[in-house]
Amino acid sequence: MEGEIEETTRYKAFGTFIEFFPGAPIFGTGQLTEDIAEASHEVGSSHIHVGYLSHLVYYGIIDCFFLFGSWYLLLKRLYTTAKYSCFRGSLFAFISFLWSFATMSQSSLFYSGLIYVMVFDKYFHDNGKCKIQKIYKIDDQ
Repeated sequence: MEGEIEETTRYKAFGTFIEFFPGAPIFGTGQLTEDIAEASHEVGSSHIHVGYLSHLVYYGIIDCFFLFGSWYLLLKRLYTTAKYSCFRGSLFAFISFLWSFATMSQSSLFYSGLIYVMVFDKYFHDNGKCKIQKIYKIDDQ
C-alpha cells in the first residue's frame, strides 16, 4: 500500500505552493529558487510536484494566463477538428497531456507525442474542412 494521501509529495506540494505563491503572485519567482528547492526536499521532492502549481509559483499569474490561454485555444482547435473530421485522436492525446500535467512539472509542447498531435490535427483539419466545404457546395446547388 502507498499509505495515506497526506504523506505523498503531490499532496505536500500544495503546502509548498501556499507558502511561496503569495510572495510573488503576479510575475512569479522566475525559476526554482533555493528556498523552494529546500522546502520541496523537506517533503521528499526536488521541486513542486504538481505542474500547474509549480508554473504558478515560477511564472506567476500573468505568464500562466498566456500559457494556459494558449493551451485553451489549442484545445478549442483540436475540438473543432474532432467535431468536423471525426478524428478525435489528437483531442484525446492533448487532454491526456493536460491531465498528466497535474503530476509532472514539465510542460513542453515539443515532446514528440505532442508534435504528432499537432501534425495529425493539421492533416485532419485540412481534410475535414475540405469535406465540409464540398458538402455545403453540393447542398447549395
